[in-house]
Amino acid sequence: MTVKAGEKIGEIRRDQNTDIAVELKSFTSVRFISFFEVMPDSVFVAYETRGITSPDQLIISKEARDAKPLECQGDRFVKNYQSDPAYADEVVNLQENSVQ
Repeated sequence: MTVKAGEKIGEIRRDQNTDIAVELKSFTSVRFISFFEVMPDSVFVAYETRGITSPDQLIISKEARDAKPLECQGDRFVKNYQSDPAYADEVVNLQENSVQ
């Protein structure tokens, strides 16, 4: 399927937590990277206006996640990590940082 720039491909409600990844395939491997790693500067500008200075601020590395894993039971987290002070550095509220 071909997608055109600006075409709506889905919708996420405000109460949903989710992530987007880009799958890189070669003949010998498959790996996922953050869409922030392939986002053009012209799109990233919208994040800069909300106080983000680097895509790295929005990417949790494998090493960081391995050090602080999220525990799941089935398809749900076992607790609300957004309200856990130990994970506060991983939550970025772009609305609060928004430049008006």
